[in-house]
Amino acid sequence: MSADGLAKAELVMRGEGSGTRTVVEEAYGKHALELSLKLSVANTEAIKRLLRLGYAVAWVFRHSVADDLVSGALVQLPVVDLKIERDLNIVWRKARVLSPRARAFH
Repeated sequence: MSADGLAKAELVMRGEGSGTRTVVEEAYGKHALELSLKLSVANTEAIKRLLRLGYAVAWVFRHSVADDLVSGALVQLPVVDLKIERDLNIVWRKARVLSPRARAFH
């Protein structure tokens, strides 16, 4: 799918002030695309539920939908001319030793 085609799709997104939403809005703006927001929700779990109902499309972290992608409940839609990336930081208490899972994530 092209960015122009995606711009016509109705989006479900996190609320204003969300880092993900900000990054998506900036990327659309750089490509002179209009955001077709159908619904704004409070969290990613709500977005996933709406997506499973076939409600719209959404930009979410791949990690947050990994199980849904494996099960086939959701599918990833490749967009050939628009890439949205967001930097994340991991923080932890300095005096604390990370658990094996946290070390693997890091």
